[in-house]
Amino acid sequence: HLTQRAWSAFDRLSGAASRVRLDSPLRSADLPGQSPTGMSAIGRPVSAADVSAEFVRECERLFNAFHRQGITGLRHSLDLLVLTPGGQLAFTRLQQVRAGRARGIRFMVERDLDREAVNARFGLSLLTEAGVRLAQARLRERLPEGWFRDYAPIDFGGGVSIGMFPSTDSGTGRWDFFNGEVVAPLVRDRRVVDLGSNNGSLPLMMVRAGAREVVAVEQSPLLAEGARLNHRILQWRDMREYGLQVQVGDMREFLSADWGRFDVVTAFCSLYYLPEADMAA
Repeated sequence: HLTQRAWSAFDRLSGAASRVRLDSPLRSADLPGQSPTGMSAIGRPVSAADVSAEFVRECERLFNAFHRQGITGLRHSLDLLVLTPGGQLAFTRLQQVRAGRARGIRFMVERDLDREAVNARFGLSLLTEAGVRLAQARLRERLPEGWFRDYAPIDFGGGVSIGMFPSTDSGTGRWDFFNGEVVAPLVRDRRVVDLGSNNGSLPLMMVRAGAREVVAVEQSPLLAEGARLNHRILQWRDMREYGLQVQVGDMREFLSADWGRFDVVTAFCSLYYLPEADMAA
């Protein structure tokens, strides 16, 4: 926050902060930088009564769309946020925004401040740097002592990770040095089911590599909960949505469950827990 105040003072002195006026709303379905649609900004001011699960998803989409383009300072325009008749969130205009690169410490601080502001305004719980670390700590406290507390480490980037220091025998290290080169071309634009997903490290790498959707099957409810949290963290870090579903159950449920059609089936370090007859099935 001290760094932020210093940057803000510099912006005021240098005139670096900008004001953007628009003839059309900037909606959650639009990407920054697109030409105005020609529509007038139709909508009503957002209130606490509008908050719902869909409202949270719209906030994520809208803020991520701008942040991916390196645009921060959205917190200064929350009074200009409206809900359109189609249920989309829109800014009628933006003020005091900064356009830069979506990387670096300054961007991360500014993005965090935007998300903290919308959380405070509407009582949301969008992930932030502090929120991610708190959620990780709470889950870790519930994990039993043993190998899977630190198994399959995931490096989310920006100093956020889980598990042991990444190595090449599991987790994202295994993907980077072994699995990724083989698996990524097979799953790109495909629907995948992954049997025995643990904390979701490899399914997450598959959606990040371009899989259309991955259904991850994990027997442990606690590890499945961890996979869902890791999914949220990866979407937060990458500022985009990833198609991952986590199913709790025995991997053999794949033989009878109706989860739709799949293009690819993966099973990393899991089939050998089954009797041979079940492997064959």
